[in-house]
Amino acid sequence: VMPGAEELPSPEDFADMAASGVRFIDLFAHHWPLHLLERWSVFELIVAINHVLPERELFHLTSLIREGSNRISMLEASVISQEDYGKPLTFGDIATYRALADASQVPLLIPTQKLIQTEDLHMLDFEGIGGIMLGVIVTGRSPGSIEKVTRDFRLAIEDIIKD
Repeated sequence: VMPGAEELPSPEDFADMAASGVRFIDLFAHHWPLHLLERWSVFELIVAINHVLPERELFHLTSLIREGSNRISMLEASVISQEDYGKPLTFGDIATYRALADASQVPLLIPTQKLIQTEDLHMLDFEGIGGIMLGVIVTGRSPGSIEKVTRDFRLAIEDIIKD
């Protein structure tokens, strides 16, 4: 669950999420209050970064992840600027993801801010990638398109794993 940004849920809402079985909390690093590390130890944590995080801060963030809580499971690379949402994946994007994967001590989660297609997956098959998070840019909004795209990605990933 990505429970918010500047305004986070109340402690009661976090307790409700935990009681309902939510196990992962995904927050942008610049919105993430440190008390989540200690107070909500039931959750594994995903740290999301955006495109404005300078390289030096990224280095320090990954150092904090490396030294910090083992509950930080993934680094979400939400690094595509909004004006590039929905555009095809580029070699520059792949280079950015590789650099982030190399810098991070936890697996990289790539959200589909770009129009990633199943035939692009082989370019994202490198060490440090923990997963692709399919979003509306790729899946569309209808139940049928979400089901079809999710199935197509699943089959394509299974083919890559077999190789």
